[in-house]
Amino acid sequence: MAAWLINPEIADPSHRSGVLSFAYLALSSPLGRHVASETLRRSVTTRSSPTPRREHVRNVVRDIGPAGRFAVSFGYRRLVPRRRAPGFSVYSDANTYRLNYHAEQVPNPDSRVTLAEQTDELGVPRLRIDLRLSGQDVDSIVRAHRHWDAYLRRHDRGRLEFLSDDLEASVREQFVAGTHQVGTTRMSGRPEDGVVGPDLAVHGFDDLYVASSSAFPTSGQANSTFTLVAFAVRLADHLRGELVRRPALAKSIPS
Repeated sequence: MAAWLINPEIADPSHRSGVLSFAYLALSSPLGRHVASETLRRSVTTRSSPTPRREHVRNVVRDIGPAGRFAVSFGYRRLVPRRRAPGFSVYSDANTYRLNYHAEQVPNPDSRVTLAEQTDELGVPRLRIDLRLSGQDVDSIVRAHRHWDAYLRRHDRGRLEFLSDDLEASVREQFVAGTHQVGTTRMSGRPEDGVVGPDLAVHGFDDLYVASSSAFPTSGQANSTFTLVAFAVRLADHLRGELVRRPALAKSIPS
């Protein structure tokens, strides 16, 4: 589990920040697709109620100095260098900040994937995803937040202010899937417990491998791409070793 401080909701002009309003106007414009991914852009610019753009313009005009400096400095760091700035943070005059978290789920047999009747553009059946939240998932999130609050208070460094008296219900209400789905060909030591073995070979086969995050037994809270690449590199080394060890197999592979 990981948590970090985040900016106020940039789509809500009541923050009265010229920097945040400029970021909203930029991300919600056609320029936004060059600054951030579509998923991120939608997540920070979409609200349940319409956002009055004139209020954001008013914030920028009122705070033109900081907004202008931010546009130049962050725009350069985001668009020009080879290693781009991943994001930005603004100080809170009230010294209060929102806390965002990502949490891993325990493997849950009640969560499952089945084939739907609908098909995609290639005629392949789409997936019907039934993702369930377990009591252990909820409990671990609540206990982590209570631990952080106790730690901050003990060291006189701040405190967490919970927005709900029923933390368990609040966690369930906020539960959404991430954008790095894993699973369905789970790695296991035994065929009874999964689909592929430690070398990513499908159980019962020596010539069928799955190089995918679908082999992860658990998801972790972070992006899965780096681990997937490591798996792919390891599989490539394994296959190269198999070709050296079994010359007949190498000859059977079309050039």
